[in-house]
Amino acid sequence: MFMRIDKLQAEPPAPKKPDPNAAAALQEMLGGKYGEMSTLGNYMFQSFNFRSKAKLRPFYSLVASITAEELGHVELVSNGVAMLNAGPDVEANEKGGVEIEKMLPTPNIDLSRIPECQKYLNEGSHRRLYRFSPDDYQEMASIWGNGEVALPGDPPGELEVVDGHPDGGKIHNLTGVASAFTPDYAPEEMFEIASKLYQKSR
Repeated sequence: MFMRIDKLQAEPPAPKKPDPNAAAALQEMLGGKYGEMSTLGNYMFQSFNFRSKAKLRPFYSLVASITAEELGHVELVSNGVAMLNAGPDVEANEKGGVEIEKMLPTPNIDLSRIPECQKYLNEGSHRRLYRFSPDDYQEMASIWGNGEVALPGDPPGELEVVDGHPDGGKIHNLTGVASAFTPDYAPEEMFEIASKLYQKSR
């Protein structure tokens, strides 16, 4: 589970002018072969798939914490790209005209036809939205909640913003799979390696 705070990990300097070339270079740092997205994926799935957590807890804690930091790096670099494209901060002219409900269409799926959903519908999980933050993102209560109700066909009730995060469930301690990290050589591979070494020695 991740917590979110409405700040960047570091404060990048504001650009003095728009610089699309610099933004493109920074974009490579974000999504390139060795960019932040790739690094995030590596640490994130290492932490999700970590085996023998109880035995190797300090190492798991390290990888899990680096994952959270890498999420922040992706956010930081993404903001840097946007800043370089836009240039210095200015008071925006935001007269709107945007119909948010068309920009972000919400699918209305008939959940009554999905048996696995019924437990969560009956307890009201479909109306609950967690902030995943100690203090930030409280403004979403003005559009999620505020007298709004669940979709037609769902068990009735008002939408609710919940401070913080859900209680969550435990992460299971999956046992290690030694063969995944120290695979045995097949006899034919041993023969091939021995043959190559013999040929090189002559």
